[in-house]
Amino acid sequence: MKKLIAFVSVCCCMGNIEVSGQNNNSNAVMPAIMQSQYLLMNPNRASLYNGPVYTQYFADIIYEDKYPYLDEWRWKNGCVVYDGQAFENIEMKYDIVLDELIAIYKDDKTIIRLVKSKVSSFQFRDRLFVNMPAGNGLSGGYYEEIYSGRTKVLVKYRKTYKPGIIDQDEVIHKIEDEPTVYYVFWKGQYRPVHNERTLYRMLDGHRKEVKAFVKVNALDVKENLKLSLPTIAKYCDNDLKESR
Repeated sequence: MKKLIAFVSVCCCMGNIEVSGQNNNSNAVMPAIMQSQYLLMNPNRASLYNGPVYTQYFADIIYEDKYPYLDEWRWKNGCVVYDGQAFENIEMKYDIVLDELIAIYKDDKTIIRLVKSKVSSFQFRDRLFVNMPAGNGLSGGYYEEIYSGRTKVLVKYRKTYKPGIIDQDEVIHKIEDEPTVYYVFWKGQYRPVHNERTLYRMLDGHRKEVKAFVKVNALDVKENLKLSLPTIAKYCDNDLKESR
């Protein structure tokens, strides 16, 4: 089943890349009068927009112009595997504060919170996010998958919203980035990797081998876990199979 979902996700993304050049006005919103025609032309999309309405919970002015979404304020064109179907060219945002995926309904700018239990994965260009169940060391929710081999590597992003903070007699609203946590699937569990020290502690008996590999390949584990971990995980898959 996981392989099928991954295959659908890749196909969805490929389709998105092929037609992106034809969708230069992807942020345009259809007039309300075209709603029925839109659903007639895209009957399967009606099942996508069946979640609750998403309402803005944060103040209009945020300290330091932060935002709750992944990367930026703007809508991103992507694809989502929802209730077993792949939907392409969907205008979406990933709200990291709520850990929710939202989509803009094409008729009148209504924003829908996609039903989380129906989302298998979603993708913005080459970035794939998977909806992971709780267990095996993970809390349930959306994770970016940066390596999909046996030694899978996931990334969890977190932000918090702090409304009405008094700072020097001024009331401000803050959105703060929390530390990013990497998870490596190792010996049947997803294990958090916060830094170089926790990585080598997890590897235990293979520490020397991996350290040598890191040195030979000039990997900057201390400064760039996101770039280093997929390469290390691939090495573990290819060279440490029998010993694991």
